[in-house]
Amino acid sequence: MIDSDIFKYIEELERVNEELARLSLKKKELSDRIIESSRKNDIIPINSLVEELGNNENRIIDLKRRKEEILKNIKSGLKSIETLMDNFNTFCNYNGIISVTGLPGTGKLDMIFRFINYCSSRDSVVMVLSDRERIFEMVRKISKRTDIMNVNPVYVEKVSDIKNIDQVARLATRLSKDIMRIIRDKRNPIIVVHRSNDLSLDRIREVSNVLKEEFWRRFIENISPRENNILLIFNCDDVDGECTNLMIFSDYLIRSELSEGGSRFLITKLRL
Repeated sequence: MIDSDIFKYIEELERVNEELARLSLKKKELSDRIIESSRKNDIIPINSLVEELGNNENRIIDLKRRKEEILKNIKSGLKSIETLMDNFNTFCNYNGIISVTGLPGTGKLDMIFRFINYCSSRDSVVMVLSDRERIFEMVRKISKRTDIMNVNPVYVEKVSDIKNIDQVARLATRLSKDIMRIIRDKRNPIIVVHRSNDLSLDRIREVSNVLKEEFWRRFIENISPRENNILLIFNCDDVDGECTNLMIFSDYLIRSELSEGGSRFLITKLRL
């Protein structure tokens, strides 16, 4: 598979996610209308609405199946690199977004810290909500120059209250502004988000995909990595498809997995 195929799959993934978000909203609308019609004993509208709801649900099932196929195609197109050391120089000078995904325990964070330690010409900051003690220990061992930013616990309470796009926008803006204040005097900073699962809405099943994507869209727009000479690295535990939304916004995808010789990393460019 050549890189252009990856780009096409990423574009299709974005279209599929957008349609799934619209259908999810439509599903709620139809369900509410069915409930309202049943209260009025309007049998004819109910039958029509139930049929429309069934068609809507079938389309959702088809799109979810296609989404799984797209993700498999993207992952199968990743180029195997036994070590990323040969690419560290390239990424050290890069401004943009890299998503590092894989199952827990596959060496993602260790690789990220070794990378930012290698890039001595740039300052680095790790954003962390949980897992603080482990992060501090790893920083002391590998990258003593890295600062740790503890996300305000109040943020967690705000996440649980999310109901609409306006709230998502305010939440993402608040978090990104907190980060920008911290890195104001940094040299071409590298920002590591650990773990993106903890800091986003991706783990809240009750929140629709359209809100989850909007969170990342607003967050990234406010950070503006290219314009502000920032390398933004997301460390994401790839559980239950929680890293999917990040692919749409990432320039590079690095996937970690365990092999006989230890951790192995697969890398591909997602943007032209």
